[in-house]
Amino acid sequence: VAAVDSRAYAGSRGALSMPAALDALASLRERWRASVTPVPLVAPVPTPWRGVRVRLAETWQLFPQSALDAVIPCPAVSRIPGTRPFVMGVASWQGGLIPVLSGECLFGLADAPGPARGYALVVRRRGFHFALTTAELRGPLTLAKEAFTESIPPTAPRAEWCSGSVEFGGQVLAVVDIDRLLSDPRLSDTVLPRPCSEESLS
Repeated sequence: VAAVDSRAYAGSRGALSMPAALDALASLRERWRASVTPVPLVAPVPTPWRGVRVRLAETWQLFPQSALDAVIPCPAVSRIPGTRPFVMGVASWQGGLIPVLSGECLFGLADAPGPARGYALVVRRRGFHFALTTAELRGPLTLAKEAFTESIPPTAPRAEWCSGSVEFGGQVLAVVDIDRLLSDPRLSDTVLPRPCSEESLS
């Protein structure tokens, strides 16, 4: 500091007076400020919505990527007797078995599942792990979250399972909410009721 400001040698030899020391520190601070390049403020980049577009019950809808474990070609399915029509059966997946549900039946287009075709959306959420079939799939898609609205289009086959919509490709597409779908008791009730017989009533 003394080498920068000659006033540091004022007074007794080798001693730095208080006013000279304060002036030297202020001078050093000003030179430091002048030499530092200010860092420009960068606005945070918004996180986009990512997912896929699937055709369920003849209607294109959106599935969020965060709910999907994988998207695979429809696997070979082994039927489980005594289950409801939307349960196609089980399939081998990563060394284990996974239930396969018919998207056409679950979303109300068909009364009975057809042959496994197209793709399967593997969902892993809140203890649920299953595959949902769809005949057609497009994606992946990356869309701005600001483009989404809370309205549900009337074309959505299961409006109670949707949470908003977005305009894409000249259409208004509903967004399937996996949490709403999983909270529906119909999804956990997969076993057909056993018919009452005379023996069981006696």
